[in-house]
Amino acid sequence: MRRKRAITDNKGFSLVELIVIIAIMALMVGMGTLAVSLLTGSEAKQACEKISAQLNEAKTGSMSRYDEDMNIVYVDDPSAYDWADKEGYYVVKQLYTFTKDATTKKPVVMSLGSEHRYICNSRVSMVFTYDGGNYSVSPVSGNGVGFTFDRATGLYKDVRTGCGLDGSGDVIFTTVDAQPVSLEMTSGLRTYKINFISETGKHTIEK
Repeated sequence: MRRKRAITDNKGFSLVELIVIIAIMALMVGMGTLAVSLLTGSEAKQACEKISAQLNEAKTGSMSRYDEDMNIVYVDDPSAYDWADKEGYYVVKQLYTFTKDATTKKPVVMSLGSEHRYICNSRVSMVFTYDGGNYSVSPVSGNGVGFTFDRATGLYKDVRTGCGLDGSGDVIFTTVDAQPVSLEMTSGLRTYKINFISETGKHTIEK
């Protein structure tokens, strides 16, 4: 006796079903990544490490090659600058050297241009803390902080708030009038801090 073959309707997944599944998986991965980022504060950590590296580079450059003004500023309109490719916080360095005036034979400052390094976006908040108050490095033009180093000693020549891209601002402390200063970076549930040691011109990272 011939057996009847079972008839099944197994056509697999349709294209629409596959797209829906992939979209759901992508959403879950994105939410998981965001949750991890919020818990670990990875964006603030990366910003802290980048700024620390730029501070070391500015200090070395000031002592060995040329004077540097290092400013941390927020760019809200990248189209206004030919060097900014996205909105967010940047380290902007103005580079200077000295040359002799052909007529007076006296040393004069000569600009060597500027350098720019992207740090992070607005998901990271930055607060500059000093004796007398807190200063938010907020996404507003002219709300940056700036640092210069003494060429001979490597100490902080001055630290400023209210800096725009040109580095101008209000001096918070100099090597003569030193005080505890720190820059706090927060994203998610974590805060990372750079403590500036005015007596030595160094800084430490506090997690």
